[in-house]
Amino acid sequence: MYELEIAIAKESNNKKRDELIKIHNGYMNEYDSLKKQIIWLAVLGICFLLVLAVFGYFIWNSYNSENMSYTSSWIQERVIESIRS
Repeated sequence: MYELEIAIAKESNNKKRDELIKIHNGYMNEYDSLKKQIIWLAVLGICFLLVLAVFGYFIWNSYNSENMSYTSSWIQERVIESIRS
């Protein structure tokens, strides 16, 4: 890219210079497009991780809640009763 900019600066023929400028602009458009895609991919990745963290938090809390401990103790009692009988 740097070499192309030097060639544009050194070119004295306007027609060739315009062609080099068009090539340079095409490269810059592709570069900007790629940069936007990478930024969007990073933003979506961060959003995905945030959603995953929120769901993980709620799932973790549901396993540690009172209802789950009651259910597990109820199951534990049933297992002990079935072993004794």
